[in-house]
Amino acid sequence: EISPATFTPAANNQWTTEVIRTVASAGTDPSKAAEIASLYETTMKEVAEGHAVGPYTRKGIESLFGRGRARPQVRFGKAETSKVRAIDNMKGMRGNAATSTRETIVCITVEFAAIAAAVVLLACFLLGVAMPAMVIGLEDMKAAYRRIPGAQPWYHVIAVFNPHTGRVEFFYLPGHTFGSKAAVLNFNRFPMIMVDMARLLFAVICDQYFDDYMIVDIASGGASAQNLLGLCHDLVGQSLEPKKRQLMATGNKGLGQLIFMGNVHTEYAVWISCTADRRDKVLAMLAAARDARHLSPADASTIRGKLGFLLTAAWAKVGRAATQPLLQREYYDVDYGWSPALEAAAQFFEALLPDLPALLIPITPDRRPPVVLYTDAMFRRRAGDPTTLHRDPRGVPISRLGIVVRDSMTGVDRHSDQALPPWVFDYLSPTDHTLVMQAEMIAPIAALLSRPADFAGRSIVLFIDNTGALSSLLHGYSSKPDCARLCNVFHLLVASLRCHVWFEWIPSEANISDLPSRMYYERFFSLLPHSQWFPSTLPDAATWAAPLHAVLASFRAAAPVL
Repeated sequence: EISPATFTPAANNQWTTEVIRTVASAGTDPSKAAEIASLYETTMKEVAEGHAVGPYTRKGIESLFGRGRARPQVRFGKAETSKVRAIDNMKGMRGNAATSTRETIVCITVEFAAIAAAVVLLACFLLGVAMPAMVIGLEDMKAAYRRIPGAQPWYHVIAVFNPHTGRVEFFYLPGHTFGSKAAVLNFNRFPMIMVDMARLLFAVICDQYFDDYMIVDIASGGASAQNLLGLCHDLVGQSLEPKKRQLMATGNKGLGQLIFMGNVHTEYAVWISCTADRRDKVLAMLAAARDARHLSPADASTIRGKLGFLLTAAWAKVGRAATQPLLQREYYDVDYGWSPALEAAAQFFEALLPDLPALLIPITPDRRPPVVLYTDAMFRRRAGDPTTLHRDPRGVPISRLGIVVRDSMTGVDRHSDQALPPWVFDYLSPTDHTLVMQAEMIAPIAALLSRPADFAGRSIVLFIDNTGALSSLLHGYSSKPDCARLCNVFHLLVASLRCHVWFEWIPSEANISDLPSRMYYERFFSLLPHSQWFPSTLPDAATWAAPLHAVLASFRAAAPVL
């Protein structure tokens, strides 16, 4: 993004002079004394461990790399739970702007454990043997970034203020810096080749998430898989971190989740659940922001990122719509106060996370055919009594739902229709002229809630002819507050029933549920003459207005099949 002239010796010398002035000014600021002392201590600890080289004067760095070749970075500290992490400002010295990246990485998820187990099950089937018990272990590279060398250490020179001498000192890092745009891509080449080495030479079932390794093995393998992955690192002069090793066991914590494989050989499924510490940390951050009546974009981004990890252990997309206010704060808000939308999101996660149901990942396909569900809603406004037109001159909202359920496993077709009660509209947008999208979103909720035993644990193909409702339910997200709540309610219900939903758009002319929603039953029974009617159910008014934790509780009570 910038001219190569930015890195000429003259430009680098001028930059170094500016860095010395900047670092010295910050180092003599009394309000930053504690931060500067911690940062220098962290830097010297890296020197002691061999991850940094120095200290040098400016003349010493020029003697080492040549005059005008080095272009130092300003180091700053990021406070973490038990230490100060040193971050080096490659962006500030324009190194990131001079970096081109043409690759990307795809990280594994906790599903890797289930994928590995499925491969083992297939091998056992082909061999004609029973599937054995399985175990999982975790490894972590020691000082990962710092131990993988970089080819241009003169661009990894850092400037730090020494509070003991009152001078600016220089160091260089033989390995990667945390502020470099290229570091993630370049670093990941190493663990990727370690995974290939362990797989090809020793048949170790493993993969990596940056510097973390996940290892799956049959229980009779003991610790051999972990030992062999460690051997691969030893052979190339690297090492794993013993303090972070999780020995092979039926269950372990990986990628922020609890992964349990203890019954995979009998249940043919892996169980994933969120860890209490990650859950509590997110809830504590939300509570702190509420108490302060303030949430910065950076903190919103952090909370949203942590929720992304947590919700990988959640069924379907439950909770995704509730992150909307965090996304809004991260990218768009100019007022950083605690808003009603953030309060609603906080209340949702305070209800969901403490009782988030574990995610079951089957390793065998579901041979049962899916339940096919068609839903529709008609909406119009009827002219009201002249004496009431001042309340809503647009007219009285009228809506009727249509539902058709086809289950080829039982061979039974069922249908239902229901007029939305007037009180439902009190909870929808008061400004929208048409509420057809909201009604279309309510119809699948009514279908699942009416006959939960028909849908529990099943795959569902859901046909909807309204693209707005389809998109919102599919993505678990909507910018409209009432639609966002309906998204959350729908996905809470899906999570309660543990069903899998595949969404499809269908033209209105082909949507058979369009007929019950308009009471065109003569035409309907000419197509499905043996369809059985069932009464459809909506959440009652108390549940509709209740906090979402009460909605979740009511859904679980309505689904005793689980």
